[in-house]
Amino acid sequence: MKRKRFFCLIALAIITISGCSKSESPLGENTQIENNNGNNSSQSTATYVDLGLPSGTKWKSENEQHDNKISRELFTYYDAVAAYGDKLPTEEQFNELISMCRWTKYDDFYKIVGPNGNFITINKTNYAPCEGGYTADGNSYFWSSTPNGSTVYYLFVKFRTNQKVIRYNSKCNYFAVRLVQK
Repeated sequence: MKRKRFFCLIALAIITISGCSKSESPLGENTQIENNNGNNSSQSTATYVDLGLPSGTKWKSENEQHDNKISRELFTYYDAVAAYGDKLPTEEQFNELISMCRWTKYDDFYKIVGPNGNFITINKTNYAPCEGGYTADGNSYFWSSTPNGSTVYYLFVKFRTNQKVIRYNSKCNYFAVRLVQK
């Protein structure tokens, strides 16, 4: 009897001490996070995620990609509109995402949890200015479909200060694209 209790205590101690392994993601099983060798883990195709937002907007689980001279993940506003049109989020949809969801920052991404518990992630996208070059400033920039005169609104996520704001900038910059579905 004592021997059986001893082995049960050992097994409990091993389970308690082990906790999360380094390979486990803080996001759970179905995540889209790039690991160090560049391969995607778990989820292989992007889907639209219902975050339970009042507007009914669903957000795509990953950024769009295409071939260009700057980065596979960055688009000019003109390229984004030509390719995706009304699938680009509006300024209001970005504001809803900021105000209605819980944002948790990790080293290289945010986990954004909606009112219903479903989530998406956004990674650091950086950007490229109109003049050329590539700016790896460790932040994220996402185009909206909402114009502001000769400029357009975009979502700016500053990782260092946990700032999430809507700004506007020139349409010739290269920013990331995250699609929505109504």
